Amino acid sequence: MSETHTPLRSILNNPSKLAALLAIVLPVLLVTIDNTILSFALPRIAIALNPTAAEQLWMIDAYSLVLAGLLVTMGNVGDRIGHRRLLCLGCGGFAVISVAVVFSQQAWHLIAGRVVLGFFGAMILPATLTLIRTVFEDREQRRLAVAVWATCLTLGSAAGPLLGGVLLEYFDWQSIFLVALPFLLPVLVLAPMITESERQARLLLDYPSVLLSLGAMAGLMLAFKRLATGGLDAYVLAELLAGGLLGAAFIRRQLRL
Repeated sequence: MSETHTPLRSILNNPSKLAALLAIVLPVLLVTIDNTILSFALPRIAIALNPTAAEQLWMIDAYSLVLAGLLVTMGNVGDRIGHRRLLCLGCGGFAVISVAVVFSQQAWHLIAGRVVLGFFGAMILPATLTLIRTVFEDREQRRLAVAVWATCLTLGSAAGPLLGGVLLEYFDWQSIFLVALPFLLPVLVLAPMITESERQARLLLDYPSVLLSLGAMAGLMLAFKRLATGGLDAYVLAELLAGGLLGAAFIRRQLRL
């Protein structure tokens, strides 16, 4: 295959494809950056908001727990309303809440903000992955887009602490939330150029399945976090068992439905 026909060059030479790829990968980068960027800011947040040790842990964990727990549910919502619309809702909500968190006066304000950020972040990830299939009909282009998407997941997690450290060198802790704006505002401009995914309007949202998937993911995430920080104990085993049982119940219900 000649160089002029490589998937990368064909995307770069197509403005609509390039705009769509940027609209897909920018929010993915932000969602993963936001998962790790808070670490270096905790000492300054502790001085400003005076949180307890448990509240500091929830400032970090609340985001990832809600994000992981709602991924399956938001994928289902996107199938119903369209994944481009879901992406716009997720990016718009994420931007608004990121600005609102800047004005936190108490620890629970920040924790609540992180919970809602996880909610909107869960809209973004499944929407971007589905839109890759919608936008890139060519198999080689789609394969490249998926590779870029997966790379952004890893790159964002690694870049979070680095970017947070740079921001805290010159600004206060609120700056780590305002970093969302330069990532998300271009997405809201470029998203209308993306073809909307096929909708399944008759698909019903099964609320017991939502609770089962959320409980399963939350249990497993809590277990892994506790295992990484405190080692294996009875709490880890209980959370693993609870997450596994809820996950099995979720799978069984999906097969039956």
